[in-house]
Amino acid sequence: SKLNERQSTHFADNLDRFSRNVWSEKKDKQFRYDLAILHDPQDQNPPSNNKALKKFISIGKQLGINVELITKKDISFLAEYDALFIRETTSIDDHTYVFAKKAEKEGMVVIDDPTSILRCTNKVFLFNLLKRNNIPSPQTLIITKIDKEQHKHIIDTIKFPMILKIPDGEFSKGIYK
Repeated sequence: SKLNERQSTHFADNLDRFSRNVWSEKKDKQFRYDLAILHDPQDQNPPSNNKALKKFISIGKQLGINVELITKKDISFLAEYDALFIRETTSIDDHTYVFAKKAEKEGMVVIDDPTSILRCTNKVFLFNLLKRNNIPSPQTLIITKIDKEQHKHIIDTIKFPMILKIPDGEFSKGIYK
């Protein structure tokens, strides 16, 4: 009984020391917040170049924000941050949208948030939003399936040259002159 009591005390002391030293270790945190910036170092036309990314890091430090650059392979570490700033071209069918959804689910501040990604990739939504708010935009014609009678009217209405876009394309994908 004494041996079991001593082993139990020894085990509890070791567990307490292990928990205190490894799991509950307090970091000397010099920053109020941790911000992850998702970027693609291989992107030939990134939304933010290296100079801009370095500036984000520098300004973040001045504001008490630890800014770290992450890539798509870092999704498992996303919850370690307080906020996510996406500096890649976003799309609903790639990792940027997955990152935005996961960050939002974790309760993080997210720029670009999933709702904005959905809205901004939809050209029809953007056209209607601009029109509803009386914001000038290029002449736009939304075309769906058309019959022969509508086809002639559309051809007569279009001024060339023109740009034809698919509704959910981005960054010059699905655009034809």
